[in-house]
Amino acid sequence: MLRPPLVGLEPTPLLILQFLQIGHLTFEGVYGKKQWGKFLECLLREGVREAKAGFSEKAKSSRVRLELWLEEWEKGQVKTIEGRECDE
Repeated sequence: MLRPPLVGLEPTPLLILQFLQIGHLTFEGVYGKKQWGKFLECLLREGVREAKAGFSEKAKSSRVRLELWLEEWEKGQVKTIEGRECDE
């Protein structure tokens, strides 16, 4: 998803944000807090802040939403979204 041509499509930052919101805790459990943190840190620093990801200029609002979520994660303020857990 983070490689051309997909990264340049308009909905890409929003799709990545939704993916992270839903799967954040699962991936943290699978890869460990330290490794998952390195990935998110790299995505925030290089992909978003340094604009190396190559997101479309048309996707500015989605990119900002992704950046805000990553900054919340950086501060330890990410909340689990409702509906993530299945009802039994």
